[in-house]
Amino acid sequence: MRILFLALLLSLLPPLSAAFAQDANAIFANANPFDDSAQASKGDVKAQLRLGYRFLTGANCVMDARRASLHFAAAEAQSRWTSASAWLGFTYATAPALGKAAEGTMMLEDMVRRGDMVAKTLLGRLYQTGTGVPKSPENARQLFLEAAPRFALAQTYLAEVYLNAPSPSPADYSIAHGLLVKAAAAGEPRSMVHLAFFHMQGFGGQKDFTRAAYWLNRAMERGDGIAIYQRGIFYGKGWGGPRSDKMAAALFRRSADLGYAPAQTALGMCYATGKGVDMDANQALKWFGMAAPKNEFAARQLAALRAKIHQNIKKK
Repeated sequence: MRILFLALLLSLLPPLSAAFAQDANAIFANANPFDDSAQASKGDVKAQLRLGYRFLTGANCVMDARRASLHFAAAEAQSRWTSASAWLGFTYATAPALGKAAEGTMMLEDMVRRGDMVAKTLLGRLYQTGTGVPKSPENARQLFLEAAPRFALAQTYLAEVYLNAPSPSPADYSIAHGLLVKAAAAGEPRSMVHLAFFHMQGFGGQKDFTRAAYWLNRAMERGDGIAIYQRGIFYGKGWGGPRSDKMAAALFRRSADLGYAPAQTALGMCYATGKGVDMDANQALKWFGMAAPKNEFAARQLAALRAKIHQNIKKK
């Protein structure tokens, strides 16, 4: 009788996988960072997770792995029914400066053994990039497949697998598009940027820059640095709306402040040419210099601008 009662009780409870799924995708909710800060101070686990995610990715703030780890650790300490352990492990694994890279990988592997979908996604990402584990596209794909039914980021990463196939077929594009639409519905910003590119390139139909701008705007609302940069390009080209060099430069600045190297390079070009801003060689040097270690074009522009300034000084 006791066993039957327990079985009945368990049947009335939501499955743990559903609880995990709800918690997992809550990290992509379009919540106000200031509201999240206030809620996190009151012990709201989801707010802690969102704050950690913002610092990890640079969304709406600077990238700061240390601060991300503190928020994820706080969320982990407050509730065992969240994906905080997986995010904390991923932060450790991808930020060697924290000195816990090996520990982070082990945390993810342990969570994967427990069946956690977020851990599967993030460990898959490590396999995809060869970070802390041997690079293995097949292991990454398998982990993404296992997590994709319930986690938006896994859907996005799996869509990228199809998009990055050596020769993507129409079927590959169709599958990828379906996955990205599902991920975007959950609020995952990376999927929105991909959907914008779908419309920019005209995959599966005609090019539609207005629709592309819509998806970039959606991702911008979530502080995505790539989306902010791409929206700046749209303003500079007059795609999907009015052309504005001033607005383009302003958006490049927002993205550059988040540490996105292509935006830093673009902003350097704005200052070097006076496009959308007052010409300022010192500002151009600053932004080219920040982007140069990660962007070859910025490094060339930096060298050329320095040589030009040196020549001008010699002439005087």
